[in-house]
Amino acid sequence: SYMPVFLPGVAAASVASSTCGAAMYKFSHQQGHIRAAVYSAGFKTEDNKPFLAFHLSGGTSELLLIDGDDIKIVGGSKDIPAGQLIDRIGVHLGLDFPCGRYLESLADEADGAVKVKTCTEGTFFNLSGIETKLKCQTNAPAPEIAYAALEAVAESVSKVIDNAKKQFGIDDVIMMGGVSSNKQLRQKLCTRAYFASPDMSRDNAVGTALLARDMYNRI
Repeated sequence: SYMPVFLPGVAAASVASSTCGAAMYKFSHQQGHIRAAVYSAGFKTEDNKPFLAFHLSGGTSELLLIDGDDIKIVGGSKDIPAGQLIDRIGVHLGLDFPCGRYLESLADEADGAVKVKTCTEGTFFNLSGIETKLKCQTNAPAPEIAYAALEAVAESVSKVIDNAKKQFGIDDVIMMGGVSSNKQLRQKLCTRAYFASPDMSRDNAVGTALLARDMYNRI
């Protein structure tokens, strides 16, 4: 992966591979998430048809086009990731970090009275303006702010998915990453996308292990 935090794992694997004389397979962070999501969502890829995957987490909000081993970023956030919006609003409301589950619980108390306009263009969206608008809602109850933040993410993702399906002529979409376990997002997209289980939405290690098994079985 391009992120330095993963390099110690590569170094440890290299030492183990050299010491034991075992093969070492390298995969990206995204590949691990995709494989774990495919494994968990009951999605079949045997026919090798291209599909879309939406990775929504604290550090990533990317729409991916997967065609075999080829992965291309074709959409997502142009500014802050969805998870960052959720955490920033959560911290603003005095919730513990990371804020996802606490914000979702707080949103359950809302009536949906606060709404913010989303900003999407084709397969991309912006979220930083939504953060600013919600922080300006000084008179609104905290549950309403929490609900509005999560609804804005769900609505933005929903619009982008609809646009991407039309643009690429692909109907299969897999949702992955910690944010994709959010209840509001799942309710909005339950009939239009495959969802990994909450545990596999966040997991990368299981996906990487499955990729290594797949590669080993090919040889």
